[in-house]
Amino acid sequence: MQTVCLEYGDGCWFVAKPKAVPDGQFTHERAEPGYANHIEAADAAIAFAIVNELPVEDRNTMIEAAHETMEFLAADRMSDERIN
Repeated sequence: MQTVCLEYGDGCWFVAKPKAVPDGQFTHERAEPGYANHIEAADAAIAFAIVNELPVEDRNTMIEAAHETMEFLAADRMSDERIN
């Protein structure tokens, strides 16, 4: 079952809701304006899911996944800087 979760892009964290019909590789779509802080985005995702009666990932799971994403992006940037 698809759950409401977080998505990072364009320098912001977004609430991502499951698409009714996934198109190709994309299973979620942005449902709220972007947040600069992943913790605020996780809280917004929970609130969005409750209001819309959708399943949602656990807050700590979303925050942990966001940390992993940030670590990956930081390592990717460092790798790009070494190449250039």
